[in-house]
Amino acid sequence: MGIVPVFDPTTGASGGPAPAAGGGIDPDPAGTPINLNDGSWTLYDPLSMVQSVAYDSGTNQNLITLNAAGPTNDLVWTATSATHSGARWYRALSIDGVAMTTDDPITGIYTFGPDHAVTDYNSGGVCGICEDPTTTVTADIRGTGAGFIYFGGGNIQNAVWTNNNATFESSNALNRYARLVNFFGPSKARYVAASTFDASGNLRNALQRDANLTLTASVPVYEIVGIGTRTGADTITLNDQIALFAWSTFLRQVGA
Repeated sequence: MGIVPVFDPTTGASGGPAPAAGGGIDPDPAGTPINLNDGSWTLYDPLSMVQSVAYDSGTNQNLITLNAAGPTNDLVWTATSATHSGARWYRALSIDGVAMTTDDPITGIYTFGPDHAVTDYNSGGVCGICEDPTTTVTADIRGTGAGFIYFGGGNIQNAVWTNNNATFESSNALNRYARLVNFFGPSKARYVAASTFDASGNLRNALQRDANLTLTASVPVYEIVGIGTRTGADTITLNDQIALFAWSTFLRQVGA
């Protein structure tokens, strides 16, 4: 199945294909646009980073305006740290109206990347599923999915995110976004695999990583979208912005 691209394949412009007259991007059966402003998401923001979120239905851009934050490794979602304090949005995962738990065999499929045109600070982000989105204790979040770091105005590095670590593609000016699959439950979160693309939809790199996370039995599973910084030395200035494009879909393996 195809996933809606996050960049226009004909012009290379960020934000996906140009919308048809009279409408924005239609949800693809294999990927629903993530709108952090649609009322289904709850924000957990222990450092009060987020001022506002604006969603553009024509491009599927989530534009987030931030408060200031100092340098800390706790804001780097893709780094090894005992604490992850970056702002994150979450919602309970359901498939065909059935709430998912860690006892279910879940496959997550994502298209995810930052808007290369928004260059305020050196940013990072993740999009995936997790066990506990409302804790700053990394070992208890137990999340996996897509990630990125972005040297503002420079290069993007897409990644496969495995809770307190990640595998990145090499830094290159052509990097833009990733399409990714991850496997979560029952009882363990395991392999995450991605292909990365340039602004014209040309394949660039392949990534994979074994999350090897042991999950708590019979607890709810949540979707999560997190934001932070590129490295522990990077800072966020008052009114800095970060912009994300994300699509997702989820499958429960038949017969499991």
